[in-house]
Amino acid sequence: MLARGCLCTSCMKDVPTLRSLALKAGVHHTTLSRALRNDPRLPETTRLRLIELAKTEGYQTDALRTRCMAALQRGKAAHAPEVIGLLTGKTRFREGEEPFKAFCRNISQRAEELGYRIEELWADEPGMTPARLNKVIRARGIEGIIIPPSFESPDGKLGLNLTHVACVLHSHAIFEPRLHGVEAHNFPNMLLVIEKLWQLNYRRIGLMLYLGIDKSTSHEWEGAYHYFHAKHPELETVPVFYSDTFEDERMLGWVKSSRLEVVVGAYPYHAEFFRGRGFRVPEELGCVSMGVHPWDLPMAGLDMRAPDIDRAAVDVVVAQLNRNEKGIPSVPRDVLIEGIWHDGPTVQMRPAPGQRASTQNQSRGDSAF
Repeated sequence: MLARGCLCTSCMKDVPTLRSLALKAGVHHTTLSRALRNDPRLPETTRLRLIELAKTEGYQTDALRTRCMAALQRGKAAHAPEVIGLLTGKTRFREGEEPFKAFCRNISQRAEELGYRIEELWADEPGMTPARLNKVIRARGIEGIIIPPSFESPDGKLGLNLTHVACVLHSHAIFEPRLHGVEAHNFPNMLLVIEKLWQLNYRRIGLMLYLGIDKSTSHEWEGAYHYFHAKHPELETVPVFYSDTFEDERMLGWVKSSRLEVVVGAYPYHAEFFRGRGFRVPEELGCVSMGVHPWDLPMAGLDMRAPDIDRAAVDVVVAQLNRNEKGIPSVPRDVLIEGIWHDGPTVQMRPAPGQRASTQNQSRGDSAF
């Protein structure tokens, strides 16, 4: 019986090596290695023939050796690290608003740590088509691609040939094909925020969803919001506010008609917006962001740990490359990162509901005299 991990001559003599298998196939061992990596630069007939031969002969790649060799090769060529492509559209690499610039810094730093560099693939370049972009990817030898949250596709589909590429989707920039992804863990993130507001004695909590974020979070924010209300019937039900644009005046009507105590999903400028409409923030109305960032105005809300999500995108691509996994995955996997609560000046501890009712009754009693 062959012992697991045995390296004796009698057990190993029938196991083909890369060189022995290449000799049998009549090709150089580097050609065989490229075929087993499904390198598109080899003719398809050659690749398929060599892959089939490897299966027939029982050849298996050594995953640990592959990773070590990849690391050694990158170390020897520090001046020319391997490339990971970043698919961009209207917003170019390292341009645009600060959230995207920070994303570019984060993935570039992580790529450098792992021996790679980020190279832009500009899908909106004049004259660029999916077919031409496929050729660019192959010509540059790019085998890994990150699709950022800023990438826009009119129909939610990606028209690239991913057969020879390892991909990762950051958040929900596209919906087809289904790829490995990294994103914030939206359901527990919303539960964390609502639970914190509950502890601060907020009872009329409104959820505002601008710019189609309900779809981009797979409706998990709404699901968590309604779930928490179902578990706490003493919370007053408030309809969710939806808008594909920044309809602040219509949103203001929703706040007033719902008699809200706090708005979840507010943007940094909303605190001043509400103050300008006569609200005292946070005394009368709280504002909570679902994405607190250091470059924004101070707010209470969720720190999504965006740098960790960005860095995870690079990790997922590199892991696929090290395992020689390319193409559309048969079983897509997601890396979900939970956020943490961030204290800020736009919410405060409110009186307990019983104390609040007593104060209101006392106020009504005083006004009667």
